[in-house]
Amino acid sequence: MKTSYLLIIFFTIVVHQANAAIKYGNGIGDWDDVNYWTPVGLPTSADSILLDAGDSVTIKPGVSARAAFVEVGIDAILHLGRNPMNGAQGSLSITDAVGLSIINRGSLIIRGILEIKNSELTALLNEGSVTISLNGVLNVLTTGFGLGIDNLGSFSNKGHIWIDKVNNVAIENDDNATGNAEYFYNEGTIELTRIDSRAIYNGGHFENHHRISIDSTESEGLYNANTFVNTDTIQIARTYREPLINSDSFLNALSGIVHITESKNAGYPALTNRAFILNQGSINIENGLSEGLYNDGKIDNHGMLTISVMKSGLENLDTIYNRLGGYMMISDVPSSTGIENRSFSTPGYFENNGTIEIKETKAGIENYATLINKSTIIIDSVSSYGFRTWSSGQFVNDTMAEIHILHCLYGFTNTGSTVQNHGLIQTNHCLIGVINGGELDNHSNFNVEECENGWSNNYGILRNYPSGFINIAEISATDGYGFLNSGTGGSTTIQGGLMVSNCTNNGIINSAIFEVLIGGNIETINIMGTHFESNLNTEATFLGEGTIDIQN
Repeated sequence: MKTSYLLIIFFTIVVHQANAAIKYGNGIGDWDDVNYWTPVGLPTSADSILLDAGDSVTIKPGVSARAAFVEVGIDAILHLGRNPMNGAQGSLSITDAVGLSIINRGSLIIRGILEIKNSELTALLNEGSVTISLNGVLNVLTTGFGLGIDNLGSFSNKGHIWIDKVNNVAIENDDNATGNAEYFYNEGTIELTRIDSRAIYNGGHFENHHRISIDSTESEGLYNANTFVNTDTIQIARTYREPLINSDSFLNALSGIVHITESKNAGYPALTNRAFILNQGSINIENGLSEGLYNDGKIDNHGMLTISVMKSGLENLDTIYNRLGGYMMISDVPSSTGIENRSFSTPGYFENNGTIEIKETKAGIENYATLINKSTIIIDSVSSYGFRTWSSGQFVNDTMAEIHILHCLYGFTNTGSTVQNHGLIQTNHCLIGVINGGELDNHSNFNVEECENGWSNNYGILRNYPSGFINIAEISATDGYGFLNSGTGGSTTIQGGLMVSNCTNNGIINSAIFEVLIGGNIETINIMGTHFESNLNTEATFLGEGTIDIQN
């Protein structure tokens, strides 16, 4: 790429030499001084400007300058001035360049207005230092085959950058020929609109401390391949590929806001992480046709992450930590899953130490890997499975942790997984509160309330330890059950407490292996049908060494 640029630069200079005068700078002076230039005379829109080492030219406030091409050489300076008293600014306009518009190898200082229109190739190639001061403006309008800004040096913006309708990358912050990561620092405003390729590609070091707005790109909105730091606002709207891809290190600081909206292509996630994201601020993804977040790296969330009105929610293939104080909300995903945790090239791992809320999705959480809850998960208004963990998965609900599942078809479902509950799991207002087809060890509180059917231990193994208490209450289906233990190979062992109360029909039905060990306690209260029925077939076994208390 860098070799091709040398050829482009050579081609550009040759073209300008053949078709227009070349104006050379002459030491230190003002652009509007006819004697500053060699040959003598003010540059026109057809002239190429070459500034060599030691040259320094200022476009004074109120002066409107024009050129066909500008090269600021090593140790040369081009300064667009501004009068702070009356706001007058110096301006430079470069229009219809047949090659590159500006090459900067020295210092380009913009306190005035630099406007580049219809550049055939890259509008601004920086190999030195560019500084846009407060109230300074850089406008790039339409490029042919080149970039809007190609930064191979140091670029600092405290003013305003507007790039509109470029056919390549709007801003590329890449390494130079030596491989050094280059630096782009924004404390001003960047607006990138109607970009036919990526809006921003960062292969160096990029810091945003004010506002970046990206709207309508044919490719990615922001592609980070090195280090990106955001402490203020990034808004990405209406992209036709991934709005944000991170393949290295992305820090969204405490005050940072990333807002992704209206992603247009269902085939590309709104946010794709292949490396590391540290979120201490806010990431908001909404109103798009795609998946909200696809993670094949590591995400460390200390702040807020919300996904709403998308094709699907969050898919984790690697590692996610929702830390203490971290908040995740996934809502309005009616045709798909809120969180899907699974394995790909590495074992999937999801650990929650903060708060997760999932509302109005088709499925709440589908777990195929390792999921550890150390704090709070709330799942509400889900049309199918609230929480389902599969045979390849493992779920641990830690001490003091809570999971609440409400208004779902099936509340908590274990399809062959290993489940450890040391905290609180509660299901309310479901067709079936719990379905266990794997191994479930309960060491604490497990509540099923106000469901049509309570707990189905179907081919599963349930071990309720001495510290465990299962409470099943207010089961309403006229042909339903409070607790059903069935299936060849299935078994229930009670060492703690099991209470079934206020069932419209049956309390406890056993057609598998059911053991109440010494110290175990079963109570059934106010059951309209059968309180406890066992030995329904040849597979049924009941061993009762503990206490069974049946109360009408």
